[in-house]
Amino acid sequence: MKGKKRAVGVAALLLAAASATVKTYVFDMGPRDIAAELIIILGSLCYVAVRSALLGHGFMDSSRWGKVLTAAAVVGLSLAVCVSSGIRNYAQYGQRYDGVLDGAFLAVLAVSFLSSVISLSAVLALLHGLSRAGQRRLERKLEETDRDTEPDARQ
Repeated sequence: MKGKKRAVGVAALLLAAASATVKTYVFDMGPRDIAAELIIILGSLCYVAVRSALLGHGFMDSSRWGKVLTAAAVVGLSLAVCVSSGIRNYAQYGQRYDGVLDGAFLAVLAVSFLSSVISLSAVLALLHGLSRAGQRRLERKLEETDRDTEPDARQ
């Protein structure tokens, strides 16, 4: 039964991604037109991440190199968010700025970058905590199973 549920979930995720791609590139629809697909995709990805973490699957490397890569990913994603929001902000409100180096525009970029770093770090910390709790729960179950299957030493 689990295999069928997983297959249905994967199929729904792939259909939503395919639908969003077709609507975007073939029908030239914008993000508002594909909001349902985006919500399904993001919701599915969040569900898979949280479920995997609760089951004890270690998806985050806790070594020094893994932490460096995680920090680089957070900074890179935050820069991408900052650049995209900066482009949109300047396109909408560019006439109010004195140029790209205007103090107010740079402040908007700084706030966007910092909020992205904080938000992504909080999400990753939550997932890491859930993963550690799931691993501890899995270790306890394994210890209980080992205790139950050990032959009784008194006999």
